[in-house]
Amino acid sequence: MATLYRRDLGAHSRRGHPPSAPDGGPRNLRHLREGYSVGVFGRKKEEPSAQSVVDQAYATATEPGAGKGTPTPKRKDQEAARKRPLVPNDRKASKAAERVAIQDQRQKMRQALDTGDEKFLPLRDKGPQKRYTRDYVDARFSLGEYLMFGALLFVVISLIIPPTSAGISYVLIGFWIMFLAVFVDVFILSRKLRKRLTEKFGEVERGSVWYGCMRALQFRKLRLPKPQVKRGQYPA
Repeated sequence: MATLYRRDLGAHSRRGHPPSAPDGGPRNLRHLREGYSVGVFGRKKEEPSAQSVVDQAYATATEPGAGKGTPTPKRKDQEAARKRPLVPNDRKASKAAERVAIQDQRQKMRQALDTGDEKFLPLRDKGPQKRYTRDYVDARFSLGEYLMFGALLFVVISLIIPPTSAGISYVLIGFWIMFLAVFVDVFILSRKLRKRLTEKFGEVERGSVWYGCMRALQFRKLRLPKPQVKRGQYPA
């Protein structure tokens, strides 16, 4: 049937007459060129896509005062409101504003490290458990605070005393005794800190105990964020 219809189409085209459908009716050539197998009287207007409908509904819902009795904004107005230039017209002014914003953020972070402001602290120092850990470590005396000074003293003494001297062995033994004492102190701190955090928050946040142990190995005045409690002022 399709073969006979194509032959009929070619014959009519050579004679200059419009082709006819298999049922004898006239056929529109434009529709045949576009690949339609049946007569098409007209195409429907394109319906709005699902994304445009969602965007329009969201814009209407989030607009102040939107609701019943409020006219729905046109699509072209919504698209114009969402458009933003990919490249600013004044690049120098844009870079200057970006530098100012970065400097302001860094200044706020430095102030937060001094005052303990939770809003602008680095991510590693944020959270109630991290704050509790800092206060607990800062309230106790830790041998690890003086480990750095002990190591520096050992280096100086080892440079003064000859390696062949018998005194260097005593210095080395003293250093290892101090290192072992610091290790035991940090182990006790980790056990107590884990118990306190469990009693206070019900569970221990991952990394909080390690965070406290590393803080205990730093000299008190060099810790960041800076201590907000005094010696012996343990958190409740």
